[in-house]
Amino acid sequence: MKIIQITDLHIGREGELPVGLDVRGNFAAILEKAAAMKPDYLVLSGDLSFHDGDPEACEWVRSLVVPLGIPFEVIPGNHDDPAGLARIFGYEKEDFHQGELYFSRKWGPHTVLFLDTSRGEMSPAQWQWLEAQLDGLAGPLALIFMHHPPMTAGVLFMDQKYPFRQIPAFERLIQTYPHAYQVFCGHYHVEKTVAHRNANVFITPSTFFQIAQHTDALAIDHSRPAFRLIDLQENGELLTTVVYI
Repeated sequence: MKIIQITDLHIGREGELPVGLDVRGNFAAILEKAAAMKPDYLVLSGDLSFHDGDPEACEWVRSLVVPLGIPFEVIPGNHDDPAGLARIFGYEKEDFHQGELYFSRKWGPHTVLFLDTSRGEMSPAQWQWLEAQLDGLAGPLALIFMHHPPMTAGVLFMDQKYPFRQIPAFERLIQTYPHAYQVFCGHYHVEKTVAHRNANVFITPSTFFQIAQHTDALAIDHSRPAFRLIDLQENGELLTTVVYI
């Protein structure tokens, strides 16, 4: 099973070049490259719009993705409006829970969990749902997509200014439910893998710009857009790589 993750699009208004970059052109080029790999599934893991919750940007993204005919899912980031995403991308009522968009999908033999960290944290109801999902998993693999990395990653500016605010709760979760966690995130605008206990956290670069990792201030490292290719075997073996264009 081949999955492609695209994250942190930050699509501006038509004709707008946020920080001088053609974000619409970047996403279109990324999508063309990704589609050529013939993935089984596509995941857009948050921050679709440059202006918080901009519905026009999300409609534009949808207009490019739907014609591909590739099954896809969308989760919100901190620059998104979960209710707007649910409406624009046609999510059912059972996927939208009191302002949060989270759900599970059965992809082949695997259950995949999609979380909503758009507020930088998850509600008690979402945590309870996640625990119930983990308790019901048939095998050892826990495959999760979420916008925020659920642990610090050594990216100083993001760790200090915009981290996931419930890292201790995630730490308790992975100890309580001892699965093999494969977590795919964005938010940090870097390529990084963090291995901790029974969890691997894969941080995927943005299609916008990448952030310098070792400075307290926000600084752009480079502006090569990227996406992540995930190859998941039926036996749970997982191979993943980041593709830059």
